[in-house]
Amino acid sequence: METLEKNGAQAARYEGKAFIFSDIASQEKVTAVLCRAFGLDPEGKGDTLVLHNEDIEVRLAVACQSAGQEAKEFIDRQTEAACAHFYQVKTEAAEVKTNLLYQIGRAKGFILVEYEFDVEENRSAAEKKNMVENMFVNLLGELEGIMLIQDREKGTDAFYCRGEKGERLLVMSDKGQTSFRCYLPYQEPVLRARKDLSKEQIERRMRTMETLMLKGIYVPAEFPVVKDGAAVTCPSLEEMAKRALALMGVAIYSGCMLDEEQGFKGAQMFLMDYIDNNNTQDYFSPVEWEYIHNMKATKKEQHHFIRQYEALYIMEWALGLVENLEFPDHPCDAQMLIKSLRKGTSISRVMAKSKPKSPREILDVYDMVSCIHWACLSAREHDLPAPAGMNLGIVNLWHRTLNWLIGRGDWDQVKADIE
Repeated sequence: METLEKNGAQAARYEGKAFIFSDIASQEKVTAVLCRAFGLDPEGKGDTLVLHNEDIEVRLAVACQSAGQEAKEFIDRQTEAACAHFYQVKTEAAEVKTNLLYQIGRAKGFILVEYEFDVEENRSAAEKKNMVENMFVNLLGELEGIMLIQDREKGTDAFYCRGEKGERLLVMSDKGQTSFRCYLPYQEPVLRARKDLSKEQIERRMRTMETLMLKGIYVPAEFPVVKDGAAVTCPSLEEMAKRALALMGVAIYSGCMLDEEQGFKGAQMFLMDYIDNNNTQDYFSPVEWEYIHNMKATKKEQHHFIRQYEALYIMEWALGLVENLEFPDHPCDAQMLIKSLRKGTSISRVMAKSKPKSPREILDVYDMVSCIHWACLSAREHDLPAPAGMNLGIVNLWHRTLNWLIGRGDWDQVKADIE
């Protein structure tokens, strides 16, 4: 605190700071919001605003990307510093922390709020401090932002957002506290504003976002959106059925190989029976065919191919043999998948009982899986836990299989890359 002369007596002055991280890139728009809120004429205000209300003085410094490269670099430094500080926070709400870091990192505008006021005997400093801070919390909706508030008395920094009823909500303090079980940056207007997307693409992504929102998974609005259904050529029913039978074959074969009692001999007996009885020799890809005839296949290779049950899970779903996909936070039920196909192992029987998904249905799942794959990879890149307990290995296999289902390459060449 500082002291100033006031009416011949020493008056204590309280000084505080807060920082608003905004999604708005336009300096003009941010300044207009502030001027309108406080009854100021925006003409000639530049990047600095000063507010007075009796003994309260507030100074605002605004920087947005539209102001040029220097402003952009300044904003980047502020977001990097805030992210670095909160990255170190230890908290049980890891997903809230992760999404807060995304929110900070996407900021395109920054407002420094400096304020001071007289400390009065009959009114606590905390009361005035909250009044000043809440003036700006009330503007966070229009500013499309969150506010970092420093509490010198408690020695904490904390990010807040504006609730639906205008209340101040704690996103996270640097002590790991939060008011949220699930926190997500809001971004529907950004998505709907994208002119490069068709109605089908926007509606698909909105459905994806609604699903992921329930899991607390954030994906940026600019994340690539898959093509329209009319622009995608999916494999034929016969091609999908053959691929499913090949995947089941290599997965069961690998299980035999990894079983100490069966080993290579047991695996070969299964394979001979599987091929002879079902004429599946032409269904395997070149890489799969080489693997099942390699007596010296490594444990790593065997574990790789037994995990193809996850690819089979997606393939059986696409064939309509699995009704609904579960969330990729646990392995699929391999025995259920085997039972489903073995009721009609021949290609004709599999095709007869299949009810294949439409290209649009496949693209709906593809969009969700590509989004959660990004979320998993982003979390790993920043050394954060995968959101919602997802298993990156499972998501990777799902994504690769879906890439094949929308015609993005032959089985041995297709990867789990994002379009």
